[in-house]
Amino acid sequence: MITNILVLCGPTCSGKSFIAEMLSANNMGDYIVSSNPPVFHKPMQVTTRKQRDIEDCDSYLFLKSTDDYESLNMDNKLTAKTHFNDNYYGTLMSNMIHGKNAWNIIVASTEGAADVINMFRNDSECNIKTAIILAEGDDGMINEHCRDIQFFKNELFDLLQSPYDYYIPNYMDSRATLWDVLKRLGYDVKKGLRGDWVWKN
Repeated sequence: MITNILVLCGPTCSGKSFIAEMLSANNMGDYIVSSNPPVFHKPMQVTTRKQRDIEDCDSYLFLKSTDDYESLNMDNKLTAKTHFNDNYYGTLMSNMIHGKNAWNIIVASTEGAADVINMFRNDSECNIKTAIILAEGDDGMINEHCRDIQFFKNELFDLLQSPYDYYIPNYMDSRATLWDVLKRLGYDVKKGLRGDWVWKN
C-alpha cells in the first residue's frame, strides 16, 4: 500500500497550515496538466494545547490531557510527534490516505519531520518529500500574532540547517498562491490559472 507524505516545515506563522489547507481544499484537475492529477489530504492533527479563539474544531483534535496523548503514542497511532511550549502535537496515522497519486500533507517542526522520517525509514512503500516555507521576521503576520521576531529568525535559521526537497517563498510582498506552490512542487500547471485563494493574515 503506497503512502506518499509531504512534510511542510517552516517557522511559526510562516503559512504552513494555510498552504496545507489550500492544497487539500482544491481539485488538482483544475490546475495540473495530467490525466491522473494528485489528491492532497491534510490528516488530522492532535494537540494538548487549548483551542484558540480563531480556530475551529477542524484545525486540531484538542485532547483533554497529556494522558490522552500518551495513550495514542503508546498505541503507535501518531507520527510527526512534537513537544513545543509545554504542549504536545502529532498527526493521526489512521487519518492518512494511500495510493500512487495520494499525498498526505503533514505540517511539522524539525522534530516532527524527523519523527516522520524515522518512523517510515524502512517502509519501501512510503515516499517522503519535505518542503520549507520561507517567510520574513518583519512580516506583518508575525507581528499580528505577537510572535517574537528574534525567536522567529532563530527558528528559521535552525530549520535551514537541514536540506529540503522544495523551497516555497511566502513573503509579505509576494504571498504564495496555489499556482505558485504547485509550480514549486514540480507540477505542470495549466497556464493562466492563478488560483482564487487570498492570503488571510
